[in-house]
Amino acid sequence: MRTIHADITVRTEDHCIPLSPARLRELCIRTGDRVRLAGGDMEVEAQVELRRGGPVAVPQWSTLTYRD
Repeated sequence: MRTIHADITVRTEDHCIPLSPARLRELCIRTGDRVRLAGGDMEVEAQVELRRGGPVAVPQWSTLTYRD
């Protein structure tokens, strides 16, 4: 599972996290891939989806962890 550094506090109306298409291409991440989002002192697992506004990560908030 790849890790993407993102601002987890920036979310869409349905609590997804917008992703940069350029960054996804750079990391060879595609729609349907599972990733770990890391931002600040938090990490959460998510699945990448393509939506009307662009790619988003759909977090599984039950996997949210805080790093020391």
